[in-house]
Amino acid sequence: MHPQYIDMIVMATVCLHNLIKSEENLVKAKDRIYCPPHSVDSEDSEGNIIPGEWRQYTENALRDIPPTSKHHATTIAYKQRDKVADYFLTPPGEVPWQYDYVRRGQHRDDP
Repeated sequence: MHPQYIDMIVMATVCLHNLIKSEENLVKAKDRIYCPPHSVDSEDSEGNIIPGEWRQYTENALRDIPPTSKHHATTIAYKQRDKVADYFLTPPGEVPWQYDYVRRGQHRDDP
């Protein structure tokens, strides 16, 4: 895969992570699923690292995924994609610069 595409995938993954984290911050800490309390490393008031619980689950974490004959997204995946897209295209999910960034380098007549 071309490095440019890898960069785009990583940036998209980080954006999705940030979206999920921002939405999950609206939920009580004890009810969080994506990133529950104490799951990631943190710092105490003196700057000491407090290891997160993720460190207990690193063995076999990055195993190869076996190839499959079907490379089509499921209906659930399409629905989730549409939900995320709808979020980013509404005022609560937009950032002020997103349309300028998407349209950069294009000739356009709109203001």
